[in-house]
Amino acid sequence: MLNQKSNSLMHEYFTNFTYLKKGLLGYLAYISIAPPWLAAWLHKKRGVHINNYKTVYIAPNVLIDSSFPEHITIGDHVYITRGAKVICHTAFTRLAQEIVGREYTIGDVFIEEGAYNGVNAIVLPSVTVGYCAVVGAGAVVTNDVPPYAIVGGVPALVTGDIRELGESLKHVKTLV
Repeated sequence: MLNQKSNSLMHEYFTNFTYLKKGLLGYLAYISIAPPWLAAWLHKKRGVHINNYKTVYIAPNVLIDSSFPEHITIGDHVYITRGAKVICHTAFTRLAQEIVGREYTIGDVFIEEGAYNGVNAIVLPSVTVGYCAVVGAGAVVTNDVPPYAIVGGVPALVTGDIRELGESLKHVKTLV
């Protein structure tokens, strides 16, 4: 019975226009290179909750959940760099589905205003990346990130606070 249910869900996925639209817009956002807000606009059209797409930068090669983008919220002035991934669902194999009794689990993801996701960082389901938080390159975020925190590693752990960087970097000249 589970195989029939899974097969019918897969059939629905590939024949339902909504899923195809999400996939196509997601692919276009994945490959977009300019203007910088275009990927954010495309993801908003897919269902990602983005208030002001013109303030959000999503680099090329960023994957935002392909199946359930409507469970992701991205705040203003967020920067998501190349290769990063934001995932809000976990799928199970058919054998695992028989054990857990479902095909997938969904958890809302919130990336709050001013947050920064580094190169190849992965944000997993049911996570909030707090206000002005920094997720380091290659980090895998499995738990909430507090506001202003700097996190890194697998799994991501708090390594600092950006408010402390202000004082320590005053002597560094900017490139702009």
